[in-house]
Amino acid sequence: MNFKKANIDKLDNNYSANWTDDQTITITFIKDNKIYKTISDYGHKAPRELYWAYTPVSFLYQKLDLKPFKVNTKEPLSISPACFENKGLICELERSERFYLSIELYRSREVKHVFEKKYILRYWDEKDNQKEIITDGRYYQFKEKNKAITLDLGYNFLDRNNLYNKFRQKNKYD
Repeated sequence: MNFKKANIDKLDNNYSANWTDDQTITITFIKDNKIYKTISDYGHKAPRELYWAYTPVSFLYQKLDLKPFKVNTKEPLSISPACFENKGLICELERSERFYLSIELYRSREVKHVFEKKYILRYWDEKDNQKEIITDGRYYQFKEKNKAITLDLGYNFLDRNNLYNKFRQKNKYD
């Protein structure tokens, strides 16, 4: 596989061009059901081996017979900017990490459970409205048709994926 040739363990987490208006590719590697590493490449500045690995994958959907994802009545977490917030700190998820979390939320089960509300997960829906999900990392509660829905991932997403080190001080642009 081309990703082996890229040697992801030795790659940086971020590559960025010094110009604007270019494409950002984020790749999240999942190992043992947790995020192993996420790499962001803006303007194709990553090493050639990584570019050669991810380019064919980005067009894979054209060759597959894709089926719609079965979604219950759960509020979708869109693939727009999303972040966890707690006491003036913020943890922004990369696009591929948001996608992974959204899939995990779709797979989760609805429960009746009271939990400690530690974080607000902010995101924007398809109509560009800011939405919030209250969470402790394992349980995710949101409103759907004026009814509170609580989803149980079965594990703490922040713990399992070691995302606490991504928290930073929130600034005026957040």
